Amino acid sequence: MLTYPFGVDFQRFQPLVLLEDRQVYAKTHGGDTRVALLTPAGAVHPLRPVVSLPDLEKEFRAGQGSEVRALLEQEVGRRRGAGGLDLLQYFVEVMAPQFLARDRDERFAPEARGLETLATASADLTALIELAPFPRPPFANCLWLCGRAWRLHAAPARPGCLQVRCADSVLLGTTGEFHTTGSLAAEWFTRVRQFVANAADGLLAEAVQGRASKSVQEAQEEVARTGAIGIGDLVYIARAGPPGTLPRLGYLLPHGKDWTIPVAARATALTIPFLLGQVPSSPEFYIRTAQGNWQPSRHAPCLGAPPLEPLPAARSIALPAYLRWAAMRIITNYPGGPLGPH
Repeated sequence: MLTYPFGVDFQRFQPLVLLEDRQVYAKTHGGDTRVALLTPAGAVHPLRPVVSLPDLEKEFRAGQGSEVRALLEQEVGRRRGAGGLDLLQYFVEVMAPQFLARDRDERFAPEARGLETLATASADLTALIELAPFPRPPFANCLWLCGRAWRLHAAPARPGCLQVRCADSVLLGTTGEFHTTGSLAAEWFTRVRQFVANAADGLLAEAVQGRASKSVQEAQEEVARTGAIGIGDLVYIARAGPPGTLPRLGYLLPHGKDWTIPVAARATALTIPFLLGQVPSSPEFYIRTAQGNWQPSRHAPCLGAPPLEPLPAARSIALPAYLRWAAMRIITNYPGGPLGPH
């Protein structure tokens, strides 16, 4: 989860003073008193630099770059819901072939082709993430105290007031102007969301400019005609709901003669939202109608305990592997069929 860099961990050292030299100062016991916090009671608390703003930014990008990446990938996946071009390409050229290859070769090793390498062509996702906005202090000089960032400005000595003495002996005092941590965090999260939205637009625009392979073009035609396409045991359902709904990835269930409700062979799929890099949500049954459309079933699958083994690390096969496990669990536990009473 993305966290505000000036949040709880940062504020546990308060009072903190941020000055124009881009250093963050905290109280220390003894030592140099050229930079100090002067309390209304006349106490002088020496301040020492504990970190610089550039170092804080480096820590943020090193520690939370993966969170920004996850937000970006999730936004790209969400925006694909309207047309599904990029995600369809990933399904046709990466996921389905690698899942088939995994079944045929015990020495199978998935290719490290992810969403960013396939869908963005020449875009450098790492470099893009480096452009994510880092929160700036609201004032060049400010005092962080009691969950608020107080503005500091040059002021004469004022006994009985809280002031900060700088290294050049300049005194700073509060103006009464402040921002709460909550409002600063909300403003920053808004900027991050806007950055993610703009970056997703750019990534998808670059992907659309690329020429689709023949197999992808054929898949596009099939999806345009029927709303879905199947490869092996997998099915990509583009029209899974109202416009804007994320496409669904499905695993086709075999025909069972003893099922309570008759279902044509390979006309039932166990499906989940097609969202790479996310923990699979509860699967749902989709049934192919006589007209060839896929519709959600009113029956919900009951899977019982989660799988004992973790999902494959490779994102190209993780979701299909989960769906196969779920399908096998249903078939073995409920011989009456997935649409029967259970």
